Amino acid sequence: MSIGMLLWASNFVARVVPSRTWNLIVGSLSFCFGLLVIGTLIGAQMLENNRINHWVDVHDEHFDPRAFPDVHEVRGSVAINPRRTLTLNLKLDVTVDIDQDVEFILFSLNPGYDISNLAVAGKQVIDHKFEHGLQKIPQHYFNSDLIELEITAKGLPNIRFAYLDTVDTLAKVVGPDVRQLRQLGTENAIFHSNFVVLTPGIKWYPTSGTATNENAWELRKRDFFTLNIDVSVPQKWLVAGPAKRQVLDDDNQANYRFQQSSPLPEFALVSSKFKSVTIEAEGISFECLYAKKHRRPFEWFSGNPAEQIQEIITGNLNSLKYMGLEYPFGSYALVEVPSTLRVFGGGFEMDTVMHPPGLTMIRESTLPTTRVDMIVEGTREEIMDNST
Repeated sequence: MSIGMLLWASNFVARVVPSRTWNLIVGSLSFCFGLLVIGTLIGAQMLENNRINHWVDVHDEHFDPRAFPDVHEVRGSVAINPRRTLTLNLKLDVTVDIDQDVEFILFSLNPGYDISNLAVAGKQVIDHKFEHGLQKIPQHYFNSDLIELEITAKGLPNIRFAYLDTVDTLAKVVGPDVRQLRQLGTENAIFHSNFVVLTPGIKWYPTSGTATNENAWELRKRDFFTLNIDVSVPQKWLVAGPAKRQVLDDDNQANYRFQQSSPLPEFALVSSKFKSVTIEAEGISFECLYAKKHRRPFEWFSGNPAEQIQEIITGNLNSLKYMGLEYPFGSYALVEVPSTLRVFGGGFEMDTVMHPPGLTMIRESTLPTTRVDMIVEGTREEIMDNST
């Protein structure tokens, strides 16, 4: 548009060789093309917003805790092909209250998947419905016993399908507050060619019930489950998850197993070509995963401070045990993530999403790019100056 207006304005300037007709034609075409591009972008954004609002309406309409199953265990395999596909081959042990008068049992699953196989207790389910991120399975497939649900799905997760309870709240943010909001991250998950962050908010694995009113604990129970999954990623990639990473043999790709016997309400996976450092304290593995280009602040801890960190961690764990509390997992990982990752979730509180079970995700704009050595040395100099 600016090019078109510039050409129009040039018609008012006297020239040796008249070119007003040419400037008028090219300027009009440029202006119309600019309008078309802007209109297309606005239209695409409106369609996307309408689709998100439709997701919210569908999940709100189907909100019925009587139709929500109780998931006891999630096991199987997850194949991550960065930026292309995510493949699930999972089995869920679930129980259902068959005394409730409901037609379908409800699960949430990202609408970016195509489901190729769905079976309950080994019986293929051909009359299920999967639309708008809502998986509906007829109740007659279930009984009162613990039953196995098997699902195979493949696709590219739609990262806009997340935190549906915050859609109306964020839509009210206008003016200068929009820029501040963007500083808190704009991507609900990351599925790039060099980095993958699968947050539970995008429903990349099947979860019980609808994806709205998830924090309405007075209406629905929070679902806890154990975990036993194998995760495959490209060679030389590492994965951080809710349990200690176990390496599996595979010549073609990197395979890892995560087993967690302590109940989890949700879990996340973070994967990339990380550098890794690990220390043990009180039988718990503490790991730090970071990008190679940001190794400097982390390698500073590899000297004498590492022993101090281990002593501090051991002291804190012993203090918790003295108070009757105990860390329930066998590992804890501190992992670097891109600053574009959204740091707040959904619900009324919109609490942080940077601390899924067994993990703490740190933005690359914080510790990974901080000169820790200079800060510490500067602090020491200030102390010495004050003492003299």
